[in-house]
Amino acid sequence: MHLAKRLLAATAAAALLTAPLASPALAQSKARTPAAAPALPAIDIPYTKFVLPNGLTVIVHEDHKAPIVAVNVWYHVGSKNEPKGRSGFAHLFEHLMFNGSENANTDWFKALEKLGAVDINGTTNTDRTNYFQTVPTAALDHVLWLESDRMGWLVDAIDQARLDEQRGVVQNEKRQGQNEPYSIAWDIFTASTYDADHPYGHTVIGEMSDLDAASLKDVKDWFKTYYGAANATIVLAGDITPEQARAKVEKYFGPIPAGPPVVKQKAWIAKRTGHQRAEVQDRVAQARWYRVWNTPPGGSPQSDQLALLSDVLASDKTARLYKRLVYDDQIATDVSAFQYEAEIGSTFHIHVTAKPGVPLSRIESVVEDEMARLLRDGPTQAELDKIRVSRAAGFVRGAERIGGFGGKSDILAESQVFRGSPDAYKRTLETWRTATPADLKKAGTDWLTDGDFTLELTPYPFQDATVPEGKREAAPPVGAIAAAAFDKYETATLSNGMKVVLARRTAVPVVEMSMIFPGGYANLPAGDRSVAGLTMNMLDEGAGSRDALAISRQQSELGASLTTGGGSLFSSVGLSALKANLDPSLDLMADVVLRPTFPQAELDRLKKLEIAGLERAKQQPQSVAFRVFAEKLYGPGHPYGNNVTEASINSVSREDLVAYHKAQMNPNGAMLVAVGDITMAELTARLEQRFSGWKSQTPAVRATLPPAAPAQRAIYLVDRPGAQQTTILAAIPAAPRDESSERSVELLNNVFGGSFVSRLNMNLREDKHWSYGASSFLNGSLGPRAFVAFSGVQTDKTRESMIEFRKELTEIGTTRPITADELAKAQTEMTQSLPGQWETGGAVLGSLSSLYTLERPADFWDTYAPGLKAVDVAAVNAAAKRVVKAGDVIWVVVGDRAKIEKDLKGLGYGPVIVVDADGKVVN
Repeated sequence: MHLAKRLLAATAAAALLTAPLASPALAQSKARTPAAAPALPAIDIPYTKFVLPNGLTVIVHEDHKAPIVAVNVWYHVGSKNEPKGRSGFAHLFEHLMFNGSENANTDWFKALEKLGAVDINGTTNTDRTNYFQTVPTAALDHVLWLESDRMGWLVDAIDQARLDEQRGVVQNEKRQGQNEPYSIAWDIFTASTYDADHPYGHTVIGEMSDLDAASLKDVKDWFKTYYGAANATIVLAGDITPEQARAKVEKYFGPIPAGPPVVKQKAWIAKRTGHQRAEVQDRVAQARWYRVWNTPPGGSPQSDQLALLSDVLASDKTARLYKRLVYDDQIATDVSAFQYEAEIGSTFHIHVTAKPGVPLSRIESVVEDEMARLLRDGPTQAELDKIRVSRAAGFVRGAERIGGFGGKSDILAESQVFRGSPDAYKRTLETWRTATPADLKKAGTDWLTDGDFTLELTPYPFQDATVPEGKREAAPPVGAIAAAAFDKYETATLSNGMKVVLARRTAVPVVEMSMIFPGGYANLPAGDRSVAGLTMNMLDEGAGSRDALAISRQQSELGASLTTGGGSLFSSVGLSALKANLDPSLDLMADVVLRPTFPQAELDRLKKLEIAGLERAKQQPQSVAFRVFAEKLYGPGHPYGNNVTEASINSVSREDLVAYHKAQMNPNGAMLVAVGDITMAELTARLEQRFSGWKSQTPAVRATLPPAAPAQRAIYLVDRPGAQQTTILAAIPAAPRDESSERSVELLNNVFGGSFVSRLNMNLREDKHWSYGASSFLNGSLGPRAFVAFSGVQTDKTRESMIEFRKELTEIGTTRPITADELAKAQTEMTQSLPGQWETGGAVLGSLSSLYTLERPADFWDTYAPGLKAVDVAAVNAAAKRVVKAGDVIWVVVGDRAKIEKDLKGLGYGPVIVVDADGKVVN
């Protein structure tokens, strides 16, 4: 379903408690024992649990850092419960749950977004279906009423029209997945590692024929069997007490029937013997090698140990397979290894993408060599210590949030539903803490020495292809929702002229920062397009006395994360560090910023990876559409239209990197933005210690962008033979941002295609069910922009979809202007969701950084919500007329030319010009 926005992060009263597990004696002995394992944080998410008489399990976690509550409902049913011939039912029903219930007969997103809810979603896997959202505290009763209505009063609201609509949406979701490169591999894994009669012997999304066969009676029977209160768990996390939670849940959910008893399948490990293989071709740029083993259920000690073992193989640049295949031998461009956990049995995976021209037999030989060595000798203690810290750091960061994927409500629900207790996650944390190299070696020996399945996926070389009873009381009213309040922040200036901005947050012991420089590839000649990006990407490939592997290893050992990036106008170096390890983490950042060594060998290696990534991007329909759009709308000589090419990558020399670093990475004119558990005095003292000697008399300045030079108005068609979907992109040149009218433009976009309930998405997805989703946005930051609308649609509905695109683009500025009701809904959604958008430190860091990168006033976020509310109907419709000029559209279409070109020519939207992934005209 729809992926929701990010949430607001925390204050000092966080309920996530962390403290070192090291004893005082161990702390005193560190000087005598330098090799002692690093301390891990002890993690506790306090909760209260109770069960209603109807069997509904309720878990409550208090976190009063913000006036919001995460509501997370898990039903213990997934695709493993589907009978033969009914694959995809669990996922199909997840979609139906969003279409309204008997007493709230409206689209779920329409009902929730007007309340300021964020992280609204539902997901299905093999073992459970969940529904979640984070809402303002004042709206909690209303949301609980809605959730209880679809638990207890849904079945009579499902009719044939809704079933047909969501069946179409799900089938488009399946087509969208099939349209992605390499996606076929997962269908093959399912069929090859499980027998057809195993609960995991079919895919979650199901087969088209089974979805077509789903009847109204089948769907209603599914609900009556699996959606009773006794088969559900609800977690409330946030601004609520257990006493309040009990009263509310008993009121709204108490009358709902328990439902019939449900069979609970226990562990069914499909352990195999021997070695099985398969080969397949797909339209991909690079060959990929896979190996999969069936392993124990998620949450078991050996499953947790296998997860740690996977990190030994492929967690960072120093991990064994990555180092050997990508770094040393340079025969692969990426490697992943992971334990894919599920309730009754898991699978262990190794995936390797071969460098073009490298036979997969060579990849397999190296993997088997490294696996044999690992299973013979086991991992080293240093390897285990590193991955322990890295995993614990990731858990701490994820648990900063109360809702969403990996948030505290998600952790508590998963622990209860799959492992019987809300704090079962601690057993996994304890396994991480106590596991020894011998434990990991034994787990690997037990499960990874026999019964493997190997898949070789190679590029397809050919160009052509085939194709309860009684009426309920009214919903409770929503109370006054608290206004958004952006974090207070301080400013300072270092002795070298660099500005510092800090928003202090003490919810978790983490400090996030970004050092931003005014300079990017727009500062360089067009032929040097790749210099800025490669310079920034090379910063952590060698700095000071550290080589690339040492930098990668130290990040894992510290639980830190360094990021670098180079865009058109700005470049940045980011750091996320545990507070306890901030000093060594800053030492690492200082080396990367001040003393990069730009080793030639690393540059050669990185250029090959960049080229391989570019070739993969050219196989991804949406990436291709955006490459062509940029070149056609802005012009190939404009910084925004100057795409990265293999030639631009290969032309970069080490001297180019050194020169760019010297000219553009300048403290005079730069800004460091920080959010986290630190005071300004502590932060500036640490920064002065490391950066005070770095000075420049000449301030760095960002480039001035020229006007766009759009190409001919036309339909630019990129041929993708055999494509399951057509990607459609409509772009209209737009003026640079003007803060005096920008709120009107943002609201216009929200109504047109910027939200789930927008006109374009409701048309193509909900009304026509030709697409899994359609969106719009204003492209670009400073300088010329574009209004862009795009979607992936069924191939056989390409022409009809483009007609609907054109109709929506035309009508919003002419015959069907934005109504007062549409404006009010957009204003409500955009203002009331702000508290949830700022839940995490990373989100606040991004908003603070935008004050600099978008040249906004210091009080921008304080005036943002009032500015949205002040827009009237006349202003938003004036913006529609000004921005959405349907006659200026440049179309980009990526799909099967043989099936759609004739229809495109018949539309009359301009000439159809066939181009390649770089926008060059082809025959």
